[in-house]
Amino acid sequence: MTPTLPSSIRVSISLVVFLFCLGSFSQVASAKVYVEINAPSREPFPLAIPLFKDLSQVPAAPELAASLPDLLLSDLRVTGLFKLLDRGMYIENPATAGLLPDQIDFSSWKQIDALGLVKGGYEVTGNTITVQLRVFDVLASAQIGGKIYTGSLKELRRIAHRMANEIVYQFTGTPGFFDSKIAAVSTASGHKEIVVMDVNGSGLTPLTRNGSINILPAWSRRGNKIAYTSFKLGNPDLYVADLVRGVTRRVAAFEGINSGAAWSPVDDIIALTLSKDGAPDLYLIDERGKELRRLTRSYGVDSSPAWSPDGSKIAFVSARAGGAHIYVMSADGTNIRRLTFTGTQNVSPEWSPDGSKIAYSTRDLGAFDIIVMDADGSNGVRVTQDQGDNEDPAFSPDGNFLIFSSTRDHPKRAQLYISSLDGRSQVRITDGKASYTNPDWSPRVEW
Repeated sequence: MTPTLPSSIRVSISLVVFLFCLGSFSQVASAKVYVEINAPSREPFPLAIPLFKDLSQVPAAPELAASLPDLLLSDLRVTGLFKLLDRGMYIENPATAGLLPDQIDFSSWKQIDALGLVKGGYEVTGNTITVQLRVFDVLASAQIGGKIYTGSLKELRRIAHRMANEIVYQFTGTPGFFDSKIAAVSTASGHKEIVVMDVNGSGLTPLTRNGSINILPAWSRRGNKIAYTSFKLGNPDLYVADLVRGVTRRVAAFEGINSGAAWSPVDDIIALTLSKDGAPDLYLIDERGKELRRLTRSYGVDSSPAWSPDGSKIAFVSARAGGAHIYVMSADGTNIRRLTFTGTQNVSPEWSPDGSKIAYSTRDLGAFDIIVMDADGSNGVRVTQDQGDNEDPAFSPDGNFLIFSSTRDHPKRAQLYISSLDGRSQVRITDGKASYTNPDWSPRVEW
């Protein structure tokens, strides 16, 4: 049994979650959607987040006054939903301003064209921090939301993620995605290793450290396991890392290819590509590696299975008709239907969480670009164009965003980008110092 994550992370996963909401505040305005996430005419919403106030009886940890809002800004920027106003523009007097509506000079925020305002205060007692979050509509001079969060100082980043979720919810009506994670392949060590990071690219943690080639990480439906393919023993075998128990098992080691794992959304069955019987075809195995069913029999390579959210269908890539194209079939391998008919290579299909769309990467104009189409293959929308090679799209848990790798910054160092579905907002989350590929977006997790 090989440990996967550092012990500090494994303990955090195993413990009962102690970050919680103590309640909402009074004097809150009625619900209103300020930002339509997928509106064609959407413009970034001007938002101000001043320094937080230290509410401790004895002033403590003054650095948190800036670091807490800085963490929120780091999260919110990746959504592309907000125009985050620079603190140098702020004119409200922080010495006299408070956190309650009647303690705020809303006219000063209107002067700098802020439409939204986030204020916060914190109290530190020993190793415990309590953070007060308040969200305001500037034009209405009214509070629209607020919560209190309590946790360990060591969990400050997780507290900030929960606050960012609430801020997104108050302005869009949809909770943010900051309680999810990204798994990807990184070359930072000089080898292709699997890493796990927060959605804003922070908190990067190695999952593998074997000095070999490790690729194609895939989250389980509960976000507690990651399947991936590794060449550490010479053959491309499939492994499953249990993030709660901190152990890794080899689950498929058939001769030849064992790759492209996809977890069923309704049980612990894995779809993957195996070449043990000749040409690479799609199979179902259980979590112990027992073969359950062969799904395809094709002269062309069949790969990259992706389950529909209800578990009834599987999209996949096949070269059976020449070139690589996206197909869909029933989960038992029947009713195969072709979805794409343009482009020389169409790869890496991914279903949206509501089952209405499929994202994939296509090579049709000399480079790989991301397309989002309806699940029946119609109404394709190009997310990227003339921005290097863009590959391996994965949907956010709410289905409103994509993550993918792109070589737009450097032809040999791919970076991870989070994009709106129409491609109007595309934000890089990795630092550019290594190459990051094969991203997969987890469901919401409690660690």
